[in-house]
Formats: sequence, C-alpha cells, structure tokens
Amino acid sequence: MAGFDLERQQLFNTTLFHYLLLFAVSGIVVGSLIHIYMTRKIIAPIRQLIHSMKTYDTGKIPEKITTKAQGELGLLISQYNQMIKQLKAHDRHRKKLVTDLSHEIRTPLANLQGYLHGLQTGVLQGDEQLFKSLFNETKRLTNLLEQLDQLKQIDYKNERTVLQRESLDIGSELNQSLLMFAWTLKDRNISLKKDIEPSQLLVNRADFQRVLANLIDNAIRYYDGDGPIEIKGCQQKDMYKISIRNPGQLIPESAIPQLFDRFFLVDPSRNRSSSGTGLGLAIVKEIIVQHGGQVGFQREGTINEFWFTLPLDVV
Repeated sequence: MAGFDLERQQLFNTTLFHYLLLFAVSGIVVGSLIHIYMTRKIIAPIRQLIHSMKTYDTGKIPEKITTKAQGELGLLISQYNQMIKQLKAHDRHRKKLVTDLSHEIRTPLANLQGYLHGLQTGVLQGDEQLFKSLFNETKRLTNLLEQLDQLKQIDYKNERTVLQRESLDIGSELNQSLLMFAWTLKDRNISLKKDIEPSQLLVNRADFQRVLANLIDNAIRYYDGDGPIEIKGCQQKDMYKISIRNPGQLIPESAIPQLFDRFFLVDPSRNRSSSGTGLGLAIVKEIIVQHGGQVGFQREGTINEFWFTLPLDVV
C-alpha cells in the first residue's frame, strides 16, 4: 500500500491473508452446517414418505407422516396424509359392508337351505304357505342385491366430478312417483294428503325419483294407525324441503341416529317379514348428500316424519 515500507507491507499482507483464510474456513463450516440441516430437513420427510409407500406395498395401510415441512414438500405430505385418511375410512367401510352383507345374506340362505332340505328328505310336505314363504325369501335376496347395485351406482357417481342434473318441477315429479303406489294405497285403504309449493329443483331425475319412491314405500310399508299419509313441500331460503309423514309404530330414541345407516333395522324380525333390507334410507341419504342437501327424521306423537332438503334451481 502507498506509504508502507516493505516490512509493514508484508505484515499487512500476512494479516489480510489470515483474515481471509479465517473468513473462508468459517464460511465453509457455516455453509456445510446449513447444508446438512436443510438436507436433513428435506430428506427426512422424503424418507418417511418412501417408508410409508413400502408399507402400503405390503398390503397394510400406513400411519400418517408427522413433519414440520413447509412449502411444496409440506403440501405434498399433507395431501398424502389426506389420502391415508381416506384409505382408512374406505377400509373400515369395506370391512363393515362385507360383515353386514354376509350377515344379511346368510339368514335367508339358511332358511331356504333348511326348507329345501326338509322337502328333499320328506320331513316337510310342500303346500301353498310353504312355497309362499320360500318365494318371500328369494324375493328378499333379490331386493337386497338390487339395492346393493343401486348403492354401487351412487358410489360411482360420487367419484365423478360432475353429476348430470336438470331443472325439474317438483309437483310433476311427485305426481309421477305417486302413480306407482296408487294401487297399493287403494288396496290398503290409505288416504293421501299433499301440500306442495310450486318450485323448480336442480337434481338428477333418476336419483330424485329413487328418493321419493323409497320414502313413499317406507311410509306405506310401516303405516300403522289412522289418518292419511301427508306429503308437504315448501321453500326455505335457497333450499326446498320435502317431508313425508305417516302414522306408524314408535321408533326408539336410541335407534333414530342409526336410521340412515346401511343395513340398520329397527325391528329385524318385523322388517324381514316385510322384505326389508335396511338399505332404502341409506340410499336416500347417499343421494341427498351427493346433491348438497340434508336428511332427517322427527316424531310427533304417533306420527313419523322423514324429511330432506335440496338446493333450488336459482336462475
């Protein structure tokens, strides 16, 4: 440097070199530590993810990954954990469905096997009453399989991003559904009372008809007492509520939360005698929830009321 003699220049150069060497070594050490920290922070969740995937390959559903990762990696882990949650829910549902289905099918099959074995060995003699009982059991099995097929179709629709809907007149659709039950109502001498507020609903026609058919059939099948079956429809803000009321036997308070569960029967012996499967209300709930509505049940004295809401066709 200007004004320095040779000795002072060398001392300055040596000191400067030492500082530069110290800064370089410090920079390398600090940079290495930061690199190791960041690498572990990124690699650790990835290793957890790889281990979780290997666990799934063995046929087991892995546990959720616990991590504090941020950004894209954190989002990836969050989505993966959500997938694990859905897989566990589907696995529980599958096991419950298999258990319930095997139980429901075993009973009518055992009855059929016992009766047919009795006929084959000559222990029983065939008569009109016996053949009617056998027919009812086969009818129950057929009805069960048909409703399971409906649930399969509904589950398939739930997986699609778009549900085919159209604007329907509620009064017209309800009258069309009631035509299917006109003979049954007349045969059982049950009167019907309607109070439907005109409106348009944005729904899938086949699914909406299925909901109406299940609830009307339920009201007729378990009708017990005097008075008409009442069907009421009214607007509530941006929703439309439909309720179906009928005199019926008392449903225990403990059973109400399970009414819309698959295979649930309030009175198994009575429902089986009338070909009940415990799937009708479950189908109703699946369809209504899929359409963005709600379902429910309430009781007033001897009157049972099932209701559901659906979004209005707002133009």
